[in-house]
Formats: sequence, C-alpha cells, structure tokens
Amino acid sequence: MPLIVDTPGERLSPKRVQKLFKRTGHKLGFQVTSHIVRIIQAAIMVDNYANDFEIMQAMSHSDIRTTQIYLENVLGKTNRTQHEYNILAVHRRQQHKKE
Repeated sequence: MPLIVDTPGERLSPKRVQKLFKRTGHKLGFQVTSHIVRIIQAAIMVDNYANDFEIMQAMSHSDIRTTQIYLENVLGKTNRTQHEYNILAVHRRQQHKKE
C-alpha cells in the first residue's frame, strides 16, 4: 500500500509528492523531503512500540539489519535502548495483567 495517496485512494506520482512536500515545507518554514517523512514515520512507529520487523515492512527494507542500522543512525543508540526497555516494560505489564 502506498504511504501517500490522494482522496480517492490512488497512488500519487513522485512529482506530485515532491510538490506537496515543497508546499508543506514552505508553510512550516523548513524543507520537507521524502527522507524526512521516512524518519518521522519510523519515529512514530517506535513511539507506538512497533517492533523492528513491522518497521522493516513499512519502510520496505528487504533485510532486518538495514532497518536496525537505520533506526540506530536516525534515532540514536540511546533512544533505541530506551525503546527496547519500553517494549519490555509494556510486555511485562501485559503479562502481569493476565495473571
């Protein structure tokens, strides 16, 4: 499924996406690129406790190691460690509720 679609759900052309990013960036006061959107997408997924495999699929990476390297480079080692700790904490809470 395309990441960005128009109102009827059709895939937008790369040229149309670039125009959209340029207009949005102008309104926000900074440059918006497809790479920035990918970073935001990955960060939102991490914040919502997505696992590396889910992020890999969303980012269309063919190798989980690519995703892991990408996340460490983009989000930093400290944030990745905190994210993994948060996932463990959520898992433990869920297990505790079942008991």
